[in-house]
Amino acid sequence: WLQAAGFPQYVQLFKDCRFPIDIKTAKNDHRFLDEDSLDSLCRRLITLNKCTEMRLELWRSKHKGDDWDEEDSCAISPNWTYDQQTRQWRRLDSNDEVLHLSACPAG
Repeated sequence: WLQAAGFPQYVQLFKDCRFPIDIKTAKNDHRFLDEDSLDSLCRRLITLNKCTEMRLELWRSKHKGDDWDEEDSCAISPNWTYDQQTRQWRRLDSNDEVLHLSACPAG
């Protein structure tokens, strides 16, 4: 959307990992836009800022160590449990189904 709407600079900044963007500065740069267009631009930039924050949090958590917090070992389903010693998920009704930690996607 940003590229098609005439804001290629923000696409490039995002691709170059130069986010988060200061929303106030972006608003000042585009004061000529009508209120709806400016709000739409800001919503999209805020979304990209949040994506950047989530990426940074994921990176930080990966680099701070292998220790899992207790909440990381809690499944929503009562049919699964996490074994801290083996670092594996297993279905409570079967010993055959085991999900190894290394098989989990990173995000």
